[in-house]
Parts: sequence; structure tokens; C-alpha cells
Amino acid sequence: MPLGSYTALDLYAGFGKGAWEVRVYVNNATGEDGWSSLDMLSSELTGANVQATAVPILPRTFGVEFDVRF
Repeated sequence: MPLGSYTALDLYAGFGKGAWEVRVYVNNATGEDGWSSLDMLSSELTGANVQATAVPILPRTFGVEFDVRF
């Protein structure tokens, strides 16, 4: 089963000094919808397609990471 194309933009920036570092990120910054995989499952008995499985791309997520090394 063919899938449509999509474009996801992930952004990542960080700054650190000495023993600490802070990073910010945004995944799927444009909020694009799409599917990373799509497959049909067939019945073992009849061979007919009985179920479709699909995996969506991750939604827009953002966060902050902070590290301290000691």
C-alpha cells in the first residue's frame, strides 16, 4: 500500500559552559501529519485482507534538557 510523502522539521540548539549544558528542541516543528508505515494484515485461513496497521509520525513536541557534569 503506497504512502504519501511528508516533510518533518526538527530543531535543536544547545549551549554549555564548563560543567553544565542546556539544550532546547522542537520535533516536527511544522505540525506535519503523516504515516511512517502502513501495512495490510491477511487472514491465515482465507488470505483476505482483514486489518490495516499504520504508524503515524510523532506530533509536535518540544522540551528543554539540562546537564551538569561532576
